[in-house]
Amino acid sequence: MWLLPALSIVSTVATRVYYRFSVAGGEVPRTGPLLLVANHPNSLLDPAMVATAARRPVRFLAKSSLFTHPAVGWLVRGAGAIPVYRQQDDPTQMRRNLEMFGAVHAALASGAAVGIFPEGISHSFPAIAPVKTGAARIALGGAGPIGSSFPIVPIGLVVRDKGTFRSEALAIVGTPVAWDDLALSDAEGAGSVRELTERIDAALREVTVNLEQWEDAPLIECAEAVHAVELGVERDHLTRHERVRDTARILAVLRHSGDAGWEQLASEVRAHQRALERLGLRPADLREEPRARSALSWALLRVPLLAA
Repeated sequence: MWLLPALSIVSTVATRVYYRFSVAGGEVPRTGPLLLVANHPNSLLDPAMVATAARRPVRFLAKSSLFTHPAVGWLVRGAGAIPVYRQQDDPTQMRRNLEMFGAVHAALASGAAVGIFPEGISHSFPAIAPVKTGAARIALGGAGPIGSSFPIVPIGLVVRDKGTFRSEALAIVGTPVAWDDLALSDAEGAGSVRELTERIDAALREVTVNLEQWEDAPLIECAEAVHAVELGVERDHLTRHERVRDTARILAVLRHSGDAGWEQLASEVRAHQRALERLGLRPADLREEPRARSALSWALLRVPLLAA
């Protein structure tokens, strides 16, 4: 685990070089046992973003095939990752997950931070995938040796364009999951596992944006920007995320309400967004008093468009 002590520093350098990366929300506990749960939109860079947000060494769970991968195996082993044996990789190795649970519980009992992506897959879906039970089973099994609950902190990773160098990326640290009432219950009890899994799922949905389709993204972002400008509200990373998240939820409700009136409003917002893009403007520009120099520069840049 030679890389683990420096993992946060290395991760911070990597994420801030590749992305315009920011961290918003709450604070990750700096000491003591901790389970970090995050969505998984971006494969190998997701652990780096979580480690940057945590600002402390984090031991991640990783699929067992990565440990022998010629390109990244050395990195995964050096970072102190714990192997998970998946059905789709090799069904004959599934019994070794008992070793995984033992290793994770020992790490938590020693006061370490453990990171897991409870969706179980890295993906490009517009919303988080259904959360699996592994995170809940780890927490419930780890509470016994520790003697109490410990923080389960959700981290939402929001990347504007994950394949684009220097794209905007944000890690949102959410409110720890409340589970004191479940901590010392039967660790293998189906009811406790199901209940804690549902709470983890809900916590992750608070710190992520979940769309029904990717085509909704420009509509939702434009609606949020217009709303912010018209009401003069703050547009820091966290409050902007909350408005985008809530706008996505409202759109989903309207779409399934049976009332077709929302379609006309959505069409008008999309037309407004296209007009702004063609003119190179933002919603905020429409509310500002233009300075003479800025107005002249803007007009001169669009002379070719007017001529066409």
